[in-house]
Amino acid sequence: MTIWHRDFFEIDLDKVESPVVNSWGKATEQDMRDWIVCVKEIQSLCKERGFTSSDFQRLQNSLNPQEKLIYDTYCHLYEPAGSHIKVVWNGENYSIDNGHHRILIAKQLGIRHIPAQVQSTDENTLKILKADGEKIAKFEKPLNQAEKLDWFKQVRTPRLSQPSSSTNVKPILG
Repeated sequence: MTIWHRDFFEIDLDKVESPVVNSWGKATEQDMRDWIVCVKEIQSLCKERGFTSSDFQRLQNSLNPQEKLIYDTYCHLYEPAGSHIKVVWNGENYSIDNGHHRILIAKQLGIRHIPAQVQSTDENTLKILKADGEKIAKFEKPLNQAEKLDWFKQVRTPRLSQPSSSTNVKPILG
């Protein structure tokens, strides 16, 4: 029986073969492009402006549709219940278990790295891959499972209330 080790971190898309996509299913190609453009914006906000999870949490109740889309994409990528891209390390590169469409679009848009749930049979290899991913991304330090769960609880509770129309929200994005 094979023992799998898993972790969640940014992966180098050069180590993932380009997937072949014959149909788009529920989401359209444009939907995927919009989502990946938000990924690029999230990465830019983290790298250039030092955004952390608390900064993205503030976008939750934004009246700016683009900021709201960025928040939703962030939740999609990082919350424990999110629909993560899932890959398996096969010793030389990643094979895609989930996220063919997103990886295809990301490669087409020139994105170098993207967050994914990674599986490997070797725990040390997984640690090396994670360290490489963090170097490539120069991203906010990835959250551990307890931090992800805590963040998830924090961002989900306020979602039940809607901001009033008189709320004065200053856009974070310029």
